[in-house]
Amino acid sequence: MTVDGIVQQTDGSFVVGLTVADQFVLEEFNADGSFNTSFGDGGIDFTGVYGNLAGIAAGPNGTPCSRMKAENNARAASRRS
Repeated sequence: MTVDGIVQQTDGSFVVGLTVADQFVLEEFNADGSFNTSFGDGGIDFTGVYGNLAGIAAGPNGTPCSRMKAENNARAASRRS
């Protein structure tokens, strides 16, 4: 497991981008450090995209946007709204 990026949202929570077994994974934590269990599956979103995280940042409305480079060199974007 590799932590590839972290972004803080406007409400103080954090989204962490990870690579787990070559799959891009997002985890969301509340401001107090606990998992946000309403995000993904108990705080974890297995995106189904295999490859490397190119970056993660807060989008214009404060939600995290991530950019990934998939194994086949195609680019895929994942955004939580």
